[in-house]
Parts: sequence; structure tokens; C-alpha cells
Amino acid sequence: MDGKPGGLSTQTVGHFHTIIRRALADAVRWGLVVRNVAEVARSPRISRRQFQVLGPEHVVRLLAAADGHWLYPLIYLTAHTGLRRGELLELRWSDVNLDAGKIQVRRAR
Repeated sequence: MDGKPGGLSTQTVGHFHTIIRRALADAVRWGLVVRNVAEVARSPRISRRQFQVLGPEHVVRLLAAADGHWLYPLIYLTAHTGLRRGELLELRWSDVNLDAGKIQVRRAR
């Protein structure tokens, strides 16, 4: 198995493997099946992506290039807070306190 059947990510396949292995372990314990075949199947290796962190000079160039674009506020917020995409997408005005200059991260996708 190459870890990507049906176009699924390696991480998704790994999650499925874990769920099936645990479900079959319960089935063995309850006497519904005699063997957990998922124990012999190898879970795909999840490769960790390497992230490249932007230096200050790159952030300045990025913000200059994005100036005037409708996504500029999101890019600016990302560059200055380090929030992840899922955190940014779930922000609500109720999470923002402009007077105090604070944002509360309460949700993430």
C-alpha cells in the first residue's frame, strides 16, 4: 500500500487504520471475531511537512506585495500573530477587542 488509496492523504488513511484496529480489538474482546486482522496491517508512515519560516525582510516584502488586496488584513494578521489558517478562518468579531488590541482564539477548523 502506498498510503494514498483513492486519493486520500496518508494521515487520513492512518486515522482510518487506527479506528478500524480499535474497533476490531473491541470485537475480539467481545467475542464477535477471533482475530484482529488490522494488527498485522501496517499503518502508513506519516511524513511531517517542513515549514519555511519567513524572516522579517520577507514579511515586509509580502505585506508590500499584498497591499491593496482584499486578503491584506488576513495576511497582516497572520504575519503578526502566527495564527494558523484554521484559527483565522474561525475568528468572529466577538473574538476581537480593538480597544485592548487583543484577539481570543476560541475555535479552529
